[in-house]
Amino acid sequence: MHRQGFKPLYIIKQPDMPKVILNHQKNIFKIQGNYLADEQDAKSFNSKILNWLTTYRIYCTNPVNLIFEMGHINAFFIQFLLGIEEVQVPHLRISWLYVEDDIDREEFGKEMRQLMSTAIDLVTISYSGFNKPRQWLNIDVS
Repeated sequence: MHRQGFKPLYIIKQPDMPKVILNHQKNIFKIQGNYLADEQDAKSFNSKILNWLTTYRIYCTNPVNLIFEMGHINAFFIQFLLGIEEVQVPHLRISWLYVEDDIDREEFGKEMRQLMSTAIDLVTISYSGFNKPRQWLNIDVS
């Protein structure tokens, strides 16, 4: 496979799994929603994204700002984040978005900062901004 044959990855949001947009052509790297998968679903989901990031690392050299806007998460999500770090994408940054006053999400971001060597930016979203549709959610995936 060469760079031109390397395609974006889109995963449609499910009640227990997040929406994923990994589009190197538009420089959009976002994951949003709940991550409540059981072990089998987590392995399948994680492998799709980690394989894509591994291929990205080989064929693309641009920095990646991976944006997370998560709802409910479980222990498999932590494994997922550590797996992303193991891929060693050059110049990877993580933006951890959380709604103002959501102490649990903020604390989780702070804990991941201590656990991971990847740069993690904590980004507060206001309640008014949280309820507005996000422009990136309307990307045509066809």
